[in-house]
Amino acid sequence: MSHTLNFLRQIPWTKEIKNIPAIASAHHEKLDGTGYPNNLFAPEIPIQAKMMTISDIYDALSATDRPYKKAVPAELALDILFDEAKRGWSTPSS
Repeated sequence: MSHTLNFLRQIPWTKEIKNIPAIASAHHEKLDGTGYPNNLFAPEIPIQAKMMTISDIYDALSATDRPYKKAVPAELALDILFDEAKRGWSTPSS
């Protein structure tokens, strides 16, 4: 993650998308502060990173092109996301 963040910080982003490095680096954070790399809590995590987290988890679970694991059905992927939300890990809080 730190290599990605360092790489993204070197790109001359326009004003409209200058927060992409912060968004990308926060997509492994958890709402309860147990994520990484900065142990951010829900209010500190950009909404775009929360959206990216949900998409990333769903893709990791349901992708059919992963040679190291089988994809799970969409319904099970959603059940896993809902379970993580109940634990306060991956779904945006209101």
